[in-house]
Amino acid sequence: MFGHKNKGPAGFIQIFRPGEAPEELETLRCVHCGLHWVRVPGSGRKRGFCMRCNGVTCGAEACDPCVPYEARIELMEGAKKGQPARKYAEEFQKIEGPERC
Repeated sequence: MFGHKNKGPAGFIQIFRPGEAPEELETLRCVHCGLHWVRVPGSGRKRGFCMRCNGVTCGAEACDPCVPYEARIELMEGAKKGQPARKYAEEFQKIEGPERC
């Protein structure tokens, strides 16, 4: 349903410092909340990996349950239209396995 691809960076960021050449860094994106961050090996930050989505997660507690970013947006849009988001969340939780993500 939701095709996550974890091949290569999710984006790029350019940092401009006075008197230095611009620095371009790769970013990663959480498959559950959409957060972008620069990967810094050895930083001590704990990140995760979702086996269902086959992608990295930011490590936030809210991203522990497997609810892909696109599904979270659909839940929010349903709530804005006056439809209870809980109904969609319950339906989403019933789906198991790779079909869920």
